Amino acid sequence: MRRDIGKIRLATLLGFIALFGMCAARGAEAQPLVSLNAGFTNAWTRTSTSVFGHHTGWNVVADAGWNFDIPLEAAETASRKSLALLLVPGLRAQYLDIGPSNWLGDGSRYRAWNALGFGPELSAGLMLSSPGARFSRALSLDAAFLANFCNYTNTTLYTAYTSWLIGLSYTARLGSQWSIAASVPVEFASRADGQSLILGISVGGRYAIK
Repeated sequence: MRRDIGKIRLATLLGFIALFGMCAARGAEAQPLVSLNAGFTNAWTRTSTSVFGHHTGWNVVADAGWNFDIPLEAAETASRKSLALLLVPGLRAQYLDIGPSNWLGDGSRYRAWNALGFGPELSAGLMLSSPGARFSRALSLDAAFLANFCNYTNTTLYTAYTSWLIGLSYTARLGSQWSIAASVPVEFASRADGQSLILGISVGGRYAIK
């Protein structure tokens, strides 16, 4: 099992090296960017008794990273729509506010909580640009590993947990710097008193720094 995990980590590292090598070889342009999204959240928590509770809540997400555009077409096609590979390594910060669960079979409810999470993030996808690059659309796959600091709402109980996140994002760039974005993240949280699956949907804006 440990050997398999080691092989996966090595393959991931080699994949990152290959992607960054492609960036350098194909003249990728890097640009710092920041984004802010907010939206709604659904969560399902499994307790030690294997009972699932359903929660609703909301989220706020801030991202900062470097956007690498890797051209997939020759320069002579610049007068037409062009396709590029996107690679965006960066950092993610998020705040979740999750309400109490539905009533369970034993007459109890899983308590509400809120959490502040931080961690590295990587997005990879494809971007289709109009001539002049004034307007573009991008679809990307996101992944992040987060360290979360949690408080049970209206109590003095605090805890911490880690989580993995994957998601799908759509971005439409309006001009050279501003974009609107929508994302659907799915988070797998290993909490001390239960395992949670957190599904969100959020919309917001992104600003590219020149």
